[in-house]
Amino acid sequence: MLILLAAWIPSSATYYEQPALMNTLPVTRKKIILAKYLTPLLWFIPAAMLMSIYVFLFVTFAPFSARLMTGWDLLLALAGLLLLMSLFYPLHRLFGYVPAISLSVIVGVTISIGVQMVMNIYHNPRMDSLDNMVETIMANPNVFIMLLAGFSIIITLLSYALSVWLYERKDF
Repeated sequence: MLILLAAWIPSSATYYEQPALMNTLPVTRKKIILAKYLTPLLWFIPAAMLMSIYVFLFVTFAPFSARLMTGWDLLLALAGLLLLMSLFYPLHRLFGYVPAISLSVIVGVTISIGVQMVMNIYHNPRMDSLDNMVETIMANPNVFIMLLAGFSIIITLLSYALSVWLYERKDF
């Protein structure tokens, strides 16, 4: 929910339908792309605060056991947001807003379903093909989260460079 909340507001259509106005400002195209990449990250902070309050209330008043969000959970959500941004912005530069948001949602839902499928296969006693991989991840979740965060940062930097290159080549 945190990833969706942080990505939803800055990806609204009205934010992306004004390239002519943005190109008249006294800034470089590289700074315009940098602002687009920083906007979801700025929205991540209030989204994380709202989700933390929600989870706290849920833990406090829920009739069943639950746990609070940790820093590792926030880092995992931030890595997911970075990967979502890395997919959306180059697609937006190539194909426009509607195809980019559609493909980003499809990929995000597919990844979510895929992760749940792996967990369901792991918990199925008749299927032992994923035992070693899932057990390794469950034994060292913080290492996995750090690797995913590092991978997300690298992919985001490459995506940023690609978006700048695509935007500088575009003629308005």
